[in-house]
Amino acid sequence: LNLSRLRGIFFLKARLSKLLDMINPHCIHSQGFRSDLLVSLFFSNYKFISTIHNNPFADYSYKLGNISGSMIAHLHKYCVKKNPNSFIAVSRSILEIYASKKIKINYIQNGVDDEYFTSIKPSDKNLLKLKLGIPLDRHIFISSGRLEKSKNLITTIEGFNKYNQSNSILLIVGDGSERQSLENFKREYIHFLGFTDSIVEYYQLADFFISSSVTEGFPMAVLESMAV
Repeated sequence: LNLSRLRGIFFLKARLSKLLDMINPHCIHSQGFRSDLLVSLFFSNYKFISTIHNNPFADYSYKLGNISGSMIAHLHKYCVKKNPNSFIAVSRSILEIYASKKIKINYIQNGVDDEYFTSIKPSDKNLLKLKLGIPLDRHIFISSGRLEKSKNLITTIEGFNKYNQSNSILLIVGDGSERQSLENFKREYIHFLGFTDSIVEYYQLADFFISSSVTEGFPMAVLESMAV
């Protein structure tokens, strides 16, 4: 729709309404608070499905502070309560969170493509290390995902700095707003790799996967790493 968040306040509803009239979709799939709110308030005459990825009562407060986060969480809860059959959680734990609020929704658990995320033989792992420039005689730890505050990478980095015995390497795959500040804490055995299209290769060469997120719905990175 080519709108900034500020311009979206004034023009999003009209522009989206025009687009929907033109497309006349059989179903709308929304994800995230803003799109869920928009569809629930203005376009609920269409059939729609929303995927709930997070625990709003923890996630929004952590990101936005207690007051703003609580307001957003209750608005999101209102959207779900208004159309509970349209909302699908990515895990049973999220379903149970809404059940505790007396809102009955369904869930379809996240999954991964186990034909793509596959394990490899130790000999192939060494070849992969050589290809990616990783020393053969090191234990490889990996953390992947968005480098944002809620992912709590500082705990991973501080823990690794404290306990690493110089025979291990930590690979941090991904990018985000916290990257620059996190790099201030790195040592020679911690490598920030940025975004990659070949994440499966890093999972395959790793010996350990680390997740220190404060809050998650059902993390894809953990599932992907477990698959290999």
